[in-house]
Amino acid sequence: MGACGLGHGVALHVDQHDGGALPLRQCLQRGIDAGGKLTLFELPVGTGVTARQIRHFVAVAEELHFGRAAERLGMTQPPLSQSIQALEADLGLTLFERTRRSVMLTPVGQEWLPHARRVLEEANALPQVAQRLSRGEVGTI
Repeated sequence: MGACGLGHGVALHVDQHDGGALPLRQCLQRGIDAGGKLTLFELPVGTGVTARQIRHFVAVAEELHFGRAAERLGMTQPPLSQSIQALEADLGLTLFERTRRSVMLTPVGQEWLPHARRVLEEANALPQVAQRLSRGEVGTI
């Protein structure tokens, strides 16, 4: 398998031997090898990570508290916890270490956070991009 990296914008891709690239969902899972270097592993096809789950991840990662993150998101804590658990299950990895008294990012969660923030920034910019495209300010027709 090739290496994951940043493509145009913030989309992650995996360069394959045939010159193609794998989509974001197949490039997100990270692990740490015995030497301490980050390595990337392909996610199963069909992983359905949503923008909502990414928003939830970022809120919990920034607050390091499920209750405060839920309040910030305007929701209750149980569905937020379920969303994070589903995200971790979809990715096949653990993003947070939880105890009764604390929440901490795992090394994978720490490395994934800046990528998640960039994805949200790009998603938030999409309506403006659509408007600029419709006015002919960007793009080609």
